[in-house]
Amino acid sequence: MNYAPSYRLLTAMMAMMLIPSVLPMHADEDAARFDFGAKLRRQIGSCWKGAENLSQPERVSVVLRFQLTPSGELVDDVTLVSPEADEVSAVAISRATDAILNCAPYNLPKEHYHIWEDVEVTIGPPKNNLVS
Repeated sequence: MNYAPSYRLLTAMMAMMLIPSVLPMHADEDAARFDFGAKLRRQIGSCWKGAENLSQPERVSVVLRFQLTPSGELVDDVTLVSPEADEVSAVAISRATDAILNCAPYNLPKEHYHIWEDVEVTIGPPKNNLVS
């Protein structure tokens, strides 16, 4: 695996925000969300080229959003959420997008498709780490 130790991959499922707050969360749903996040981190992390050779200003967190089919294929293009694309962030954005594209199709549990059909991921430096 070519995963940069100074970087980590965080996931946040947009589908979680779409579930009405009046519905009770069940232990099996919580476990499924955790399992999904772990599987997604491992799969994308294996395709991540790292950022060790980037200058400090180029080491930015990149947030991407994408939708998946029940078979784990990308539905459409990967959408950049942040940062704004500029000369400094271009390489980080490209590497993060390539990791998402190159890892498809994703091997995720079909019975929990409602959890992972719409995904937002952050690829970047660990929080609160000023030196990497």
